Amino acid sequence: MTYSEFISKFSIVDNPSEQSPDGFHYHHIVPRSIQEEIDNRCILLKYSEHAYAHWLFDKENKTNTSSFFIGRINKKASEIDGYDDFKVLDTQSWNSDNTRIKMSNKAKVRLSIKENNPMYGKHFSEESRKKLSDANKGTKPWNTGYSWSEDTKDKIRQSVKENSGAKGKHWFHNGEIQILAFDCPEGFVSGKSPSVVKKTGNKLKGRIPWNKGLKSYN
Repeated sequence: MTYSEFISKFSIVDNPSEQSPDGFHYHHIVPRSIQEEIDNRCILLKYSEHAYAHWLFDKENKTNTSSFFIGRINKKASEIDGYDDFKVLDTQSWNSDNTRIKMSNKAKVRLSIKENNPMYGKHFSEESRKKLSDANKGTKPWNTGYSWSEDTKDKIRQSVKENSGAKGKHWFHNGEIQILAFDCPEGFVSGKSPSVVKKTGNKLKGRIPWNKGLKSYN
């Protein structure tokens, strides 16, 4: 069976707005991991059918969108014969909150490596940008009309002040030691200690910066 023949058995749902029912997944006809432009045409499949669809797609297009499913059935890709190999997936619980969180965290780690991100080096076309813009027009932010209470504002203010790091602080010294503080302590003057500055400079002489020769990632 070809990939096209398989997906033609199901009704296409364009941009599904609700979560898939328990025991089912929405499968993107063009897998999201390889999309160059947004395509939200989906079909509703059982877990086993979802895995089989990705396997068929990979087989025809020489891609690797089914590796996650194959990992769940403890088999190598070369050992899979067809749909029957994926039936065991229907007995596994994938829709629990805990499972979704674990899957999400794994994806975040994988995509944190720029080369693993399917959008690395790609850009949305003007047509895609317009579709996204039109889809979001009239959508209100989740916090529209929401405001903090005065008590909450005071707590945030105090927390920021206590955990602000160096913001608002200044250097003071007494000739031997230097400290970073909001106000000048008794016996100290404003600025860094000349002796400490000199020691630090001597310590760093001849040291090669860790990022020398590295290109920034834009």
